[in-house]
Amino acid sequence: SCTNTRATFVGLGVSTFIFIIMLYGPIFALIYYTVLALPFLFLIYLGSRYPLGENKIALSVGGLLLGMTFFSHIIIGAIREKKEPIFKTISIAIGAILILVTIGFSINPQTSSVNRFIDIYKPEVSEINIEAKKRPADARLKEETSIKKGLIQKARDKLGGSTGWRIWMWTTGCKVIPDYSIPLKGVRHLNNQEGKAGLEKIRDKIGDILGIGIGPDTMGLVFAEYLAKVYTKKMGGLLEMEDRLHNEIFDTITSRGIIGLAIYFWLIIAFSIFCYKGYRKADKERRLLILGIYTGWLAYLIQNQFSFGNTPIAALYWILMGIAVKEIGPLTTLEIPIKKNQAFSFSIYGLTIFLVIFLSVCAIKPYLADLYYKNGTIFSTRGEWEKTFSEYKKAISLNKREVRYWEELNRAYINNAISNPQNRENSTKEAMEGAKTLLALTANRSNTAYFTLGMAHFMNGDLKMAEIYYKRAIQLNPFISDIHTNLGIVYLSQGKQDLAAKEFAEAVEIMPAYSMALDRLINIWIAQNEMDKATEFLTRLATFTYDNGSKIKAYNLLAWIYYHKKNDYASGIRASQEVLKLDPKEVNAHKNLALCYYRMGSFSESRDSFQHVLELDPTDAQAQQMFSVLSK
Repeated sequence: SCTNTRATFVGLGVSTFIFIIMLYGPIFALIYYTVLALPFLFLIYLGSRYPLGENKIALSVGGLLLGMTFFSHIIIGAIREKKEPIFKTISIAIGAILILVTIGFSINPQTSSVNRFIDIYKPEVSEINIEAKKRPADARLKEETSIKKGLIQKARDKLGGSTGWRIWMWTTGCKVIPDYSIPLKGVRHLNNQEGKAGLEKIRDKIGDILGIGIGPDTMGLVFAEYLAKVYTKKMGGLLEMEDRLHNEIFDTITSRGIIGLAIYFWLIIAFSIFCYKGYRKADKERRLLILGIYTGWLAYLIQNQFSFGNTPIAALYWILMGIAVKEIGPLTTLEIPIKKNQAFSFSIYGLTIFLVIFLSVCAIKPYLADLYYKNGTIFSTRGEWEKTFSEYKKAISLNKREVRYWEELNRAYINNAISNPQNRENSTKEAMEGAKTLLALTANRSNTAYFTLGMAHFMNGDLKMAEIYYKRAIQLNPFISDIHTNLGIVYLSQGKQDLAAKEFAEAVEIMPAYSMALDRLINIWIAQNEMDKATEFLTRLATFTYDNGSKIKAYNLLAWIYYHKKNDYASGIRASQEVLKLDPKEVNAHKNLALCYYRMGSFSESRDSFQHVLELDPTDAQAQQMFSVLSK
């Protein structure tokens, strides 16, 4: 419960199941877990339909089930085995205390693992109908929920939080695998091959034939492009761009291909067989130790299928494997005849010292580079651009292939060009050179490099090239609202309002809180007298976004449009009331409400609403005038 992480509980639960099978037999384990699983599954079922997160009784029952799953075998074992009464009492007490502690942590929603299991289910969201009369069906925007879905897509939409997002990651991985990890079928979707040397092309061709994956630590270069094939933007907020798939199997096959996955499974199976043979041959006392080590290792293995292997988990995983090998099998050592051959021994010592020094230098350089990089980010936040450039360049000199350093240096040049127009020509030139270097490092797959090139060309007045580079950046990562907004601004500058509106709408879909894109989008629709489009979009935004600020913005714009453009005052009142549910002190909502009441002839309600406006903003001249008139 202290970890508040579901993956650890899944790993511990499965490993505990194996532990109990080996200790008490499969029949006992099956009956035992069937009894525990039924009420637990019932609790999860209820949690998918009712808000159990704050229900103390439900959380207590869930905590009891978790505690019994993991610790009741301590009590059962103490009762079944022949031990001294004092040892039985101690074992029973320890088991009971652990169960009570689990219940205690589970009752508190902040530390409850039960709550973490329950909250994976998203509540159903129905679109709010604000307008006084129901909109015709053919005028409504088509939601993804109206499309016939497959089983996996229904599960993805139903699950929320990190659980739902992991399924999106894994389905993204399923799209990457055919292109990179299956022998003889990889197509290597590198859309831009310019600048690639002959050896690089041969290397990629060999990779296609063998299906060796995209390579370690490269998922971040292709994730967004493949995510776009399975994920539809839903106004849910900014998405995470992952550099791993949070699952050891998917990470292995995508980065190392079928061959790597086969080696991964071979290691797991071979080690499990090795531990089982050692367990069968060991005496009674050593059996318990070997079983404990193996099930502990198994718990880490299973948890890695739901989360990525961070350093503490990965270290303990291999340490437990090493302990098991040492405990089960004999350790053979290589004897080096140091005393018999003095020259040989000195050469070994010298080589060891050289390697230690060499590896130390290699290890220190990245740390120094990160230190310079950190200093650069500090100077960047202060706007001290010359110091920023100097620190980033020092970092790059120590680690030329670190993509992050080049990204931040290019960003600094662009920010300098924006804040200091007199340096614009030189800064944009440096940014473009850095972007080209970044593209060379990433095989032309860096969306940030294309974004930098787009901004640099736009600031230099080359709208055509800016459009080309922004489109390429979107092709690689269609989930960055800034790129869509900038492309929309390019289209506006070219007089292409429909294309601009499309890009601004995309920007809001990705990040509903992006008010600049929303304002520009609504202004375009107002200028084109597309009021139905505007109200449809704003209603959907207010319904599906999780951000209260975005909801308030959408409802206020709806109220303004209903009052000024559609003369639908009843709908304007409803939109303003939705704002006041979220923030009773939102002055614009009170003002819109007052104006709509006035147009409907509800002068008493209008006066009261204007009074609220003056309480929140006594300097509002219109509210002062209207309140004075209505008070006579």
